Amino acid sequence: MRSIKVMLVDDHRIVRQGLRSILEPDSRFSVVGEAANGTEALSVVTEHQPDVVLLDLKLPGMSGVELCQRIVGANPSIAVLILTAFIDRNLVNACLQAGARGYLLKDAENLRLREHLLSVAQGHAALDPRAAD
Repeated sequence: MRSIKVMLVDDHRIVRQGLRSILEPDSRFSVVGEAANGTEALSVVTEHQPDVVLLDLKLPGMSGVELCQRIVGANPSIAVLILTAFIDRNLVNACLQAGARGYLLKDAENLRLREHLLSVAQGHAALDPRAAD
């Protein structure tokens, strides 16, 4: 079984490094790229064609919702999983309407994060129960 290619998009390097340290030891995942803003993310998506983009919503220059819409619009096979500190009904709905397959909060446990990545890579939805409410 080939590993799931994951791209990390967050404007904080330490968050990207932390996510990488959670995913890299697990052979089911391969981190193929990182980006700190929307413009970088679009370029890396084009270059590496990840299976899943793990996307923060608060980015400089372009909102995560807009970036999600652009990624999914150009690459419908790429799953976008939102990973954010913010929970708001309107924001959750905007992300799902933009094409995100999931919405998680950054305080998710490591194991749950990996389970949700697997789920969206297989075409399923993944919603934090707090976001689903």
